[in-house]
Amino acid sequence: MRQRHPNRRRGLTLVPALVCLVVASLLCAALIKKAHTQRELVRSAEHQVQAEWLAESGLERAVARLAADRAYPGETWNIPSDMLGNQGAGTGVVRIVVSSVNEPTARKVWVEADYPSGDESRARQSRTLTVDLGPDPKKGPS
Repeated sequence: MRQRHPNRRRGLTLVPALVCLVVASLLCAALIKKAHTQRELVRSAEHQVQAEWLAESGLERAVARLAADRAYPGETWNIPSDMLGNQGAGTGVVRIVVSSVNEPTARKVWVEADYPSGDESRARQSRTLTVDLGPDPKKGPS
């Protein structure tokens, strides 16, 4: 009587199991990479929108300062992250430059906003606006 060797075939089931494990691992790695890429795209879009808002705020700040003081030359405005409502996510910086134009009552305002400032993946937006200040109220009617 011949004796069967049940241990001979036991190793054959290990090969399909390993193949399935490798395929599942590759699928998981691809999904993780896709999720990481999507997160980076969302973060980039968020930075872009925040930079746009900062640029618009810079224009509004410049117009308000010019209304109070016609000699306002501009400034560099640093905005901490807690003022932006995103604790620790990054600070913003807005550069405002005010220059004269041909008309004596008009000023050209140029604004450039970076968010997050100092980061190599920052977003940058710029805006330009010409502001007519009207007659100077300190000089009185002409």
